[in-house]
Amino acid sequence: PSPYSSNTPIKGAPLRTSGTIGGSLFSFTGCVYHTCSAGQSNPSRGNSTSCKDCAPGKFSSEGAVICSACLAGKFSSASGAKSESTCTSCEGGKYSSAIGATAASTCTDCPTGKASTAAGAASIASCTACSAGKFNPNLGGTSCTNCASGKYSSSGAAMCSDCLQGKFSFYPGTPVCTNCPKGKFSAAIAATSASTCLDCSAGKFSAVLGAQSPSTCTACVAGKFNTMKGASSETSCLDCEGGKFSNETGSASNTTCSFCDSGKFSSSGSTVCADCLIGKFSPMRGSDFCSNCLPGKFSSSKGSPLCTDCSAGRYSSTAGASSNTTCLPCNRG
Repeated sequence: PSPYSSNTPIKGAPLRTSGTIGGSLFSFTGCVYHTCSAGQSNPSRGNSTSCKDCAPGKFSSEGAVICSACLAGKFSSASGAKSESTCTSCEGGKYSSAIGATAASTCTDCPTGKASTAAGAASIASCTACSAGKFNPNLGGTSCTNCASGKYSSSGAAMCSDCLQGKFSFYPGTPVCTNCPKGKFSAAIAATSASTCLDCSAGKFSAVLGAQSPSTCTACVAGKFNTMKGASSETSCLDCEGGKFSNETGSASNTTCSFCDSGKFSSSGSTVCADCLIGKFSPMRGSDFCSNCLPGKFSSSKGSPLCTDCSAGRYSSTAGASSNTTCLPCNRG
């Protein structure tokens, strides 16, 4: 048997030689193996006419038995490519999982809302979602852009959204819009400043964050008033003082708090004045209490501004008397 029946490549012309094997003489004509040039392959190890150019998407160095495929993320349209350097990387913003790709068209764009700067990316995992506050509307994007003032976005956004009513965004690249504070409201869309948040009017308040309309401003109840704009709590509504009342809601001034008439009284925050009870009186307007009738006097009706004296010849030692029956006749003498 010929020693050249092994797969050892030999360059050159056919060899004629002789030798001994096991003490026996022999002679033979050596087999000819041809080393293929770079960019070719010869998987059958035949003669030089069996070397074939590597197909597009593949390459080889000198003497290769088979051609190697371009890796994922790369492609080559050339036939007979001699090195891996002929495999062109997919550009940033694209990726390809195909091995031995033959054209740039095999590189797939990163989807909208994502971007990639990496060349030669082999999978969609290289496409990174835009962070909150940024966006990318384009296929095959290499970068994400800050949302403009008055807009926002969540992660992976293809477009930014307008800040809704009751919110605003001052800085570009904002991931969330800021609520108008309590005591304010805004009907503006895509607002860029806190100045678009308007105060609830005096006499009202709002405990709502991000309020969208003045309807969220609640009027102070009757018996109270509030002189301050932009109030954020019901505690900003102050009571009318004792001796006064107000039946108006949403009062913006204590001038709506009116004095109680004589014979009446009120505690702070009252909506009406109450009559003094029998046996009591209130001689002045604006009283916050009624006094007991003094001994020698009485009051038999509610709402009395004054007490009535016991008639002549009679007396009473009872304070807060509600009837003339407490007036007793004086002893003779």
